[in-house]
Amino acid sequence: MNGGAVMSTSNKSQMFRKKRLNKIISTKIGPFAAFVILILILASCTTVNKDKATLVLSISSPFQAKTLLPNIDMTPVDYDISGTGPGGAAFSFTSAQPPVMASNLEPGVWNITANAKNAAGTVIAMGEQHTNLYPGQSQTLNMTVSPVEGYGTVDITMYWSPDDTYDPSVTAQLVPDTGAPIDLGFVIATEGTATYTGTNIPTGYHTLVVQLLDGGELTLGAVEVVRVIEGQTTSGTFDFYDINIAEASIQVNIIPVMNDPIAVTMSGQIAEFGVGGFMTVEASVPPETGNVTYVWYINGNALATGASYTTPSDLFVGVYRLDVVAFTADGSRAGSATHTFRVLNLAPVDVTLEWDPNTEPDLAGYNIYWGYASGDYTFSADVGNQTTYTVTDLIPGMTYYYAATAYDTDDLESDYSDEVVYIVPII
Repeated sequence: MNGGAVMSTSNKSQMFRKKRLNKIISTKIGPFAAFVILILILASCTTVNKDKATLVLSISSPFQAKTLLPNIDMTPVDYDISGTGPGGAAFSFTSAQPPVMASNLEPGVWNITANAKNAAGTVIAMGEQHTNLYPGQSQTLNMTVSPVEGYGTVDITMYWSPDDTYDPSVTAQLVPDTGAPIDLGFVIATEGTATYTGTNIPTGYHTLVVQLLDGGELTLGAVEVVRVIEGQTTSGTFDFYDINIAEASIQVNIIPVMNDPIAVTMSGQIAEFGVGGFMTVEASVPPETGNVTYVWYINGNALATGASYTTPSDLFVGVYRLDVVAFTADGSRAGSATHTFRVLNLAPVDVTLEWDPNTEPDLAGYNIYWGYASGDYTFSADVGNQTTYTVTDLIPGMTYYYAATAYDTDDLESDYSDEVVYIVPII
């Protein structure tokens, strides 16, 4: 059976040409960047007592540039380096630029500390190392200087239109990578505004989950990754001026994160579709990030983990915010991305497919295949020996993929035709 066929759509449909239908003869279808301080311990030098020891300290890598920072300069300018040893022996260097050398040190156990400072003289990172010095020995010591651990302040403000709510309330949590979540008690002192300030929040990455309720019912929620820095304030603003009654627009500004946050990218998202529709969204991070864990949220509710997520097909009409949070395996880095979409109350659409007839004398009929992904056809229909077929109840906003085959009187079926991609319009 040789011959060509042309398939087209009428009404709300697309045109496509079916590839040549070949009769099957032999084939069927089938942490915050740490400083590394190099400490070279020398025991013999022409100008040094051979029974003493010498420390040479140098910094091999600086802080990396940061994209989101608190109101503090995180560029190291100099270092305070000190050591204490046997019998009260000590050395210190103030506002030093490595490499530095400490000579004629007493042999024995030494405790060495280094503080990195910015231009304002604020300590932004610390490190400590122990070593045992021996007379006449040379020794290399690597020292790591990391961000200061402790507590910082989180300051969050939420805005919404008072006319859209009658009994508003806010629930929120800071979820650390390890440990118990921290409940945030928001205060609604002014209509349309809720505020929270916490001054004893542990440093590190946290997932901030906020939800605006009205009469106990969820109206909208959001999720962001924030970084808390010792002695600094992390501020965020959430604008919930659209709570499922108009176009959604949430502006979130989080001020500082001290480390490189993960750049999370979404793909496959759809802005709007009809009731019964869905979308499969993929999340990805740069390859150099390594292994990460993804957590997906809709309106602040955690729903799934993994790099891919398919939204439910039973969502009610309204506005939804889809968030994904990514954490590295050790929790040292995190990032998030968001997408706002709408489910619309639209009538389903019918599409009529048409094609040129095959002229082979043993032609028996045609099969039509369609689905939501290329080459993956969920639905099919044997349309017999006719050249039109109407596919009903298509969801506006969804993308469908179509292909056709021909079969002969011996039930031999051709390969798929060229695939047609059709996006059902939203009218």
